[in-house]
Amino acid sequence: MLDHINVLAKRVTTAHGVGVDYDAALIKSAGMRSELEGVNAEWLIYDFNADEDDLFSQLVAYHVTHVFVYLVPKQLAMQTVRLILTRLCASGVVVCCHKFHPQYLTPARRDDLMGLVVYDETS
Repeated sequence: MLDHINVLAKRVTTAHGVGVDYDAALIKSAGMRSELEGVNAEWLIYDFNADEDDLFSQLVAYHVTHVFVYLVPKQLAMQTVRLILTRLCASGVVVCCHKFHPQYLTPARRDDLMGLVVYDETS
């Protein structure tokens, strides 16, 4: 389903990730774990529900190409989250949602067995 990531990875020598969560303890733990594993990642503590510092612009500044989302329907329905996800898709970022999916975007592809739905600029 995500074969396009492998194509991208062949052109890039080092993967880089950006992790975002509102839970500072979770971000601290993820940061320590990624450092131990030698993972090249940035970790942001961010309340995307309020989106006071324009998360879309921050992710674009990191040159994000793929966003993996696990949010519950109540969060996906929030106007701030809707704006973030629709702007990401419109800018060419691939958004992959697990288990719960926004109703305001049209899936580009899906894997029902894994509970994944992918959105892109066509969504």
